Amino acid sequence: MEIGRFKANKKRLIAWVVIPPLLTVSVGLSTYAFQQRELWRLQQAESLTEVLPSIIQIRDEAAALLKNFNESSPEEIVSENQLISFLQDIAQQQNFLVNTIQVDRLAPAAGGKFPRLNAVVQGSGSFSAIQLYINKAESVNQMLSASSINLSQSRDGGDEYFGAKITFDLLLINEVLSSTGGAR
Repeated sequence: MEIGRFKANKKRLIAWVVIPPLLTVSVGLSTYAFQQRELWRLQQAESLTEVLPSIIQIRDEAAALLKNFNESSPEEIVSENQLISFLQDIAQQQNFLVNTIQVDRLAPAAGGKFPRLNAVVQGSGSFSAIQLYINKAESVNQMLSASSINLSQSRDGGDEYFGAKITFDLLLINEVLSSTGGAR
């Protein structure tokens, strides 16, 4: 090409002088922007890989806890017969001999919000069997709690056996919820 063509036409000269640097700058800037975006994504991924193992461990522990809670939650106890059956099953598992179970339905106490079932269990067993019986009953049904315990030395079992009178209270929350239109 002749230099004279560029000198004769100023637009062509300006185009040949200005366009290559503009293209170089625009490609360089877009490449730099792409590099910065990918660097930011890399930093995010590295941060996530540092935190992810602890998040996975916490998730697994929570899932195991919920699984244990769901497995330990029996069917809902709403009647006196269900409570008696539940307490007898737990006693049999823990080698606690039940003599009598008396269950009463109590209306909400003054200022109380929930009706409850009150069960008085009389039986005998070793001290550890009594402890395990109470712990198992309370842990399997979260709404059940032992409100009083009376122990006496058993005459026929020797020093190892005790007579026990245990009072359990079972809160009937679902009964309140169903009467007020709520659901559990």
